[in-house]
Amino acid sequence: MRQMPLLLCVVLTAVGCSASPPGPPPPPPAAPADADADAAAAAPSPATTPAAAAATPDVVRPAADGSATLQVGQVLEIALEGNASTGYGWEIVEDGAPMLQRATLPPPAPAPPGDKAGPRLVGSPSVSRWHFQATTPGEARLRLVYRRAWEKDVAPAREAAFKVVVQPAG
Repeated sequence: MRQMPLLLCVVLTAVGCSASPPGPPPPPPAAPADADADAAAAAPSPATTPAAAAATPDVVRPAADGSATLQVGQVLEIALEGNASTGYGWEIVEDGAPMLQRATLPPPAPAPPGDKAGPRLVGSPSVSRWHFQATTPGEARLRLVYRRAWEKDVAPAREAAFKVVVQPAG
């Protein structure tokens, strides 16, 4: 009787191994046969071309006291450290409208080969970035809070406020 569980395990293992489909794994997806597709894949992305670099607006970062002065057309970059693995995240509660408008910039260039930064560790802090383009002269306030999304009746763990002055383009 004591050998029955062992025999059952051996039989189930043999059945499981024989149940796998025969044959080689499926081939990888085919590469595009179109010459134009190959040329497009080899061409630099628009964000890396000199013309795109010239079209990217000036990026301004706030001073240590949270103030910033921009001209219409410039972009304000807010960079805040956080750790999403703790459940906390930054949330925009005042967006600076109508003087500021959320903007999307091209992604940064990849790190050069041999960069010592290496991959981030799971659970390590990271930096979140937001971009706002100055659209109308005036004063604006940006405010972000660092909290857990499900904790609505709890004060934020951190807060970041920025006073922004937008001047006419000149």
